[in-house]
Order: sequence, then structure tokens, then C-alpha cells
Amino acid sequence: MQRANIVLLLLMLLTSLGYSQQTTASTDPAPACPAEFNDSLETNGVLQVNIKDPDNHVRPPRVTHSVEAKFSDEARRHAKKKFFSRFKGVSIVSLVVDKNGMPQNVCVKQFVGLKLDEEAVNAVRQYRFSPATLNDMPVAVRISVAVEFKLF
Repeated sequence: MQRANIVLLLLMLLTSLGYSQQTTASTDPAPACPAEFNDSLETNGVLQVNIKDPDNHVRPPRVTHSVEAKFSDEARRHAKKKFFSRFKGVSIVSLVVDKNGMPQNVCVKQFVGLKLDEEAVNAVRQYRFSPATLNDMPVAVRISVAVEFKLF
């Protein structure tokens, strides 16, 4: 029992440091985000703004349809071995919500591993939003979504 806790703590530490656990190759791997985004309305049409700042006059996008991410088969196999009998992880997914409320440029900022990140990306690609607005005009903005996985 203590060994499993130590391994889980090590996994969480490596994840927090930016390392991803990739035990097997995936046919559709989750794309990693770049270290920095260079968004601007002039270069790529994406408004660079802190959407939580009340003085920016931007209404953030709102989720109108979401899909729950599936627990991957690989993670379930580990759970059956009781290696991760109690597992909790969060995959942080970055995306651009375009002017039509569609997710674009989906990538992973924080990896969980066990192919859960691919499941998070697949779920977020199916999200739909009401777009962000600036002065009542729709604008594309970059947001992050935390996709939580739990197994207890």
C-alpha cells in the first residue's frame, strides 16, 4: 500500500514538473501546447486578454454543450491491478474559442498520462460555446479547461 502511494506521489510530482507519462504510443496523441502563445488580433485573430479582468470589456465565452471525458482503457487496466485503486488527475487543455463558439487549436498544457490526455482532448473538441464578445462583437479568445479524472 505504501509503495503505491509513493509511486502515485512520484507521478503527481513529475506531472506538476511538466513531464508526461507515455507508456505506449497512441494513434492520436494529445498535442502539447507551446511554452508561450503569441496571440493577437492582428497576427492570428485571437484576442489576447485576461478574461477575468473586469475592466477589459470582454464577456468570456460560455459553455453551451460539454462532453464528459472517458476513462481510458489503459488507466482502467492499471486500476484493475490496484496500482491506482484510488486515482485522481487533472489534464489542463488549452483551446481557442473562435467567433462561432467552436473549439480550435486544442492542446494540452498539463499531462496526466495513461492516455487520459487524449480522452480529454477528444472531449473538449466536442464542446460548444457562446463566443466571447468585445463591445458586443464576437471575438476569438484562448481559454484553458481543466478536465478531471477520478477513480475511487
